[in-house]
Amino acid sequence: MQNDREAKEDKKKMKKESVSLMGLFSAADKVDYILMFLGTFGTCVHGGTLPLFFVFFGKMLLTWQSFYGFYSHILHIPGLRSSCGRTRRFKSEARVCARFLWSAGEVEDGRINSGSGIFGGRSEIRFSGSGSDLVQSFHRLCLASLPLLVWCEGTGVESLNLRLFPLGTTCAYLLAYLPRFWTHKNALYLVYLGLVNLVSAWMGVACWMQTGERQTARLRIIYLKSILAKDITFFDTEARDSNFIFHISSDTILVQDAIGDKTGHVLRYLCQFIAGFVIGFLSVWQLTLLTLAVVPLIAIAGGGYAVIMSTISKKSEAAYADAGKVAEEVSIASYVRLHLHVKNVFTNKVPLA
Repeated sequence: MQNDREAKEDKKKMKKESVSLMGLFSAADKVDYILMFLGTFGTCVHGGTLPLFFVFFGKMLLTWQSFYGFYSHILHIPGLRSSCGRTRRFKSEARVCARFLWSAGEVEDGRINSGSGIFGGRSEIRFSGSGSDLVQSFHRLCLASLPLLVWCEGTGVESLNLRLFPLGTTCAYLLAYLPRFWTHKNALYLVYLGLVNLVSAWMGVACWMQTGERQTARLRIIYLKSILAKDITFFDTEARDSNFIFHISSDTILVQDAIGDKTGHVLRYLCQFIAGFVIGFLSVWQLTLLTLAVVPLIAIAGGGYAVIMSTISKKSEAAYADAGKVAEEVSIASYVRLHLHVKNVFTNKVPLA
């Protein structure tokens, strides 16, 4: 009894040797390094496509919202001339308008068209000409009390993406066609992004699963050779568990799961996290900074989940190991009893029944 207690205390005092993250890939060769590089590239691209999807999807929604009247306004220009900065901004926007009308064709300067098939009977001012003449005409309109169509692609009239479209016949046609053009363009971006997502996801999963199987098969052989090369005293003094066959199969399965599945998921979600915050800070940094305050809570919850799952996994592995030892002992005992019974039958001529 005392020897058993001392043995248990020695087992408790024995410290488990920890393995570094790079030690997980100790059985990799050149082909595995290539597969891991391709798998890392695929998983990183796959993780970065989700934030880009929301960017293009949001642009497509804003295109429909913008071009169908949610952000279109008919305004009086003098109401917007409260500062010189706004007037200068409108003059710079007029150059954009000039380029638009230059491709749409020239209409008579200052002509007023009462009624529009697109905007429901409102009066628009049409003016064009060369680029410089158009800017001058636009500046004169800023000093007058005439209505002008202001098309805004942002959060309102004060948006920096203000666009001015004095409508003519050709301009009305182009303006009616623009929603279709931009919607198709953003939809094509989503299609291209989906194809990239498909290829990168397949590359990441296939490469990591393949290298996981290759390295695990090599680890099984190394594990078995290491056990067979041990001295007999190792199994009596240093071995913590005698069920080596179970550990050769179960432990390598855990290693394969870590290399082939979990490593790819970690890289994917890490790149998705980084890409999401980079795009968020470039788009709306105030809202992204507010979201960043929740990250410590998510990290604490994720860490607690990992600790709980690790503890449950260790208990499950120990229970399966004990069950395997009991099954092995029962099998050996049954075999010994069967051997003795058969020997007794043939020596004493006892009937089998």
